[in-house]
Amino acid sequence: MLTEWLDQASPSPLSGEKVERVTTPGVQLLLALEVSLRGQEKELELLSPSSALLATMTTLGLGETLERWSKVS
Repeated sequence: MLTEWLDQASPSPLSGEKVERVTTPGVQLLLALEVSLRGQEKELELLSPSSALLATMTTLGLGETLERWSKVS
Protein backbone atom coordinates (compact mmCIF):
# COMPACT_ATOMS: atom_id res chain seq x y z
CA MET A 1 0.00 0.00 0.00
CA LEU A 2 2.80 2.44 0.88
CA THR A 3 4.67 1.70 -2.34
CA GLU A 4 1.51 2.39 -4.35
CA TRP A 5 1.11 5.69 -2.53
CA LEU A 6 4.76 6.60 -3.19
CA ASP A 7 4.40 5.76 -6.89
CA GLN A 8 1.61 8.30 -7.40
CA ALA A 9 2.62 11.33 -9.47
CA SER A 10 1.61 13.51 -6.54
CA PRO A 11 1.04 11.55 -3.30
CA SER A 12 -2.00 12.57 -1.29
CA PRO A 13 -1.30 14.57 1.87
CA LEU A 14 -1.23 12.65 5.14
CA SER A 15 -3.57 13.66 7.93
CA GLY A 16 -2.12 14.03 11.41
CA GLU A 17 -5.24 15.19 13.20
CA LYS A 18 -6.09 11.83 14.82
CA VAL A 19 -2.58 11.03 16.03
CA GLU A 20 -2.81 10.44 19.79
CA ARG A 21 0.66 9.07 20.51
CA VAL A 22 3.95 9.27 18.64
CA THR A 23 7.04 7.20 19.33
CA THR A 24 10.56 7.93 18.17
CA PRO A 25 10.46 5.03 15.67
CA GLY A 26 7.28 6.54 14.23
CA VAL A 27 9.06 9.85 13.74
CA GLN A 28 11.98 8.00 12.15
CA LEU A 29 9.54 6.41 9.71
CA LEU A 30 8.19 9.84 8.73
CA LEU A 31 11.73 11.14 8.24
CA ALA A 32 12.61 8.12 6.07
CA LEU A 33 9.43 8.71 4.07
CA GLU A 34 10.51 12.30 3.48
CA VAL A 35 13.92 11.13 2.23
CA SER A 36 12.28 8.63 -0.11
CA LEU A 37 9.92 11.27 -1.49
CA ARG A 38 12.75 13.74 -2.01
CA GLY A 39 14.55 11.10 -4.06
CA GLN A 40 11.53 11.20 -6.37
CA GLU A 41 11.44 15.02 -6.33
CA LYS A 42 8.26 14.97 -4.24
CA GLU A 43 7.48 16.43 -0.83
CA LEU A 44 5.82 15.10 2.29
CA GLU A 45 2.68 17.02 3.15
CA LEU A 46 1.07 16.57 6.56
CA LEU A 47 -2.30 18.17 7.23
CA SER A 48 -3.59 19.15 10.68
CA PRO A 49 -0.86 17.74 12.92
CA SER A 50 -2.27 16.85 16.34
CA SER A 51 -0.99 18.34 19.58
CA ALA A 52 0.66 14.97 20.38
CA LEU A 53 2.54 15.00 17.08
CA LEU A 54 3.53 18.62 17.56
CA ALA A 55 4.75 17.98 21.12
CA THR A 56 6.82 14.93 20.16
CA MET A 57 8.40 16.58 17.12
CA THR A 58 9.21 19.68 19.19
CA THR A 59 10.71 17.60 22.01
CA LEU A 60 12.92 15.84 19.46
CA GLY A 61 14.05 19.17 18.02
CA LEU A 62 12.05 18.64 14.84
CA GLY A 63 9.47 21.40 15.19
CA GLU A 64 10.76 23.15 12.06
CA THR A 65 10.56 19.90 10.12
CA LEU A 66 6.92 19.45 11.11
CA GLU A 67 6.26 23.04 10.17
CA ARG A 68 7.81 22.45 6.74
CA TRP A 69 5.69 19.35 6.19
CA SER A 70 2.57 21.28 7.18
CA LYS A 71 3.23 24.18 4.80
CA VAL A 72 4.06 22.34 1.58
CA SER A 73 1.94 23.61 -1.27
